[in-house]
Amino acid sequence: MNELNRYRTLEEPSKLYETNTRPVLVRVSDDLNSYVVKHNNGLIPCNKLANELVAYYFLQIWEIKTPEAAIIDVEPDHIQNIISQRYQPRYFQVPCWEPTFIQKAQNFCNFSNNYPIYEREKFYNPIDLLRIIIFDLWLSNDDRTANTPNLLLASTENGFEFWAIDHEAIFNGNNLGRGIYSLNFYDTLLYHPAIKKLLGNTLKENQILERLIEDAYVCIVQCQQNLSEILSFLPEEWQINANELEELMLSRIFDSDWIASLRNTFLSLVQELNQ
Repeated sequence: MNELNRYRTLEEPSKLYETNTRPVLVRVSDDLNSYVVKHNNGLIPCNKLANELVAYYFLQIWEIKTPEAAIIDVEPDHIQNIISQRYQPRYFQVPCWEPTFIQKAQNFCNFSNNYPIYEREKFYNPIDLLRIIIFDLWLSNDDRTANTPNLLLASTENGFEFWAIDHEAIFNGNNLGRGIYSLNFYDTLLYHPAIKKLLGNTLKENQILERLIEDAYVCIVQCQQNLSEILSFLPEEWQINANELEELMLSRIFDSDWIASLRNTFLSLVQELNQ
């Protein structure tokens, strides 16, 4: 696996996003892309940013699309003129997490309004939605729901693809140390009205659902095999104890009973949707 590129900002942010995580849009050195800078609100250790990095590499292993990311050092001169109660220069004193800004993409929230059911064929491989749901069940990501899908619809040569974003709240809202618990139907994307529109009878094909689970188990094994290397990519400035985090993850998301429970959890939630 490759360590993320690390860049410095070229100029002041071109946009401030008034969302819960309050990222900013910047351009960086040695790269033609713009990036959406996510900080840790000045808190150390940077647990939420660590969650983003871990989930990013896990998504690569699962072959779930997500924007390319990098580690960004924000020049102090570039944020000293930010005047907002929701932004503080101290938020950017440690390296930040930056996913690439995807221009030809829109939030999945707009799906129902913009894409009627008869245009289903424009969506490339919609079964990826189920893979993302299993991924969320494994990591107890209760921050990807019908109300906050945290998905992008990216326009590609294949059609519209589903790209997963925003993973700072995995582990039941960044609470790995307290243990993890299973998500219910309303905590997942299955509750989104677009799921039935896009997947139709696939939701009743047990053979397909079982194959998705088996594929997920293979991916989880690969994630565990690469865990130590992934955690070695955490920037020192985030002050994350990688050894402690690895032990905690092994006892939680890589616990054999937890992994075994994913099948029944997933199938029961799909059954609830089909009722």
